[in-house]
Amino acid sequence: MSPGIRACEPAGRGGRGPRAGNLDWRPEEDGEQEAVVGETSWAFLLVGSFAALGAAMALGTLAALLRYRRTGTFPGSDEVREVSTGKVVALWIRVVVGTVLAIVGIVAIQRAGIF
Repeated sequence: MSPGIRACEPAGRGGRGPRAGNLDWRPEEDGEQEAVVGETSWAFLLVGSFAALGAAMALGTLAALLRYRRTGTFPGSDEVREVSTGKVVALWIRVVVGTVLAIVGIVAIQRAGIF
């Protein structure tokens, strides 16, 4: 950890910390303030990142597939070309995996009482 940041015990609501995380400012002995980051903040950051990456993967791939169906081209390419069925199936699997990651992340945040 960096010198000015230290972990602390989560406070409030049965030891789980406030809803938006547990970032608090506490005075040090020399009168300066230091940031105190609790476990809830790190959990929200980690699980929220997985949920955001999953949603981005699902929505981005879905948008590319919809554009391909509408125009026959993928983003970043101007030429119309035929794509194999295997590649289209792999892209749909990517949409499903991204959706599952997003849902699992959101459910984990809800169960932890962070969101």
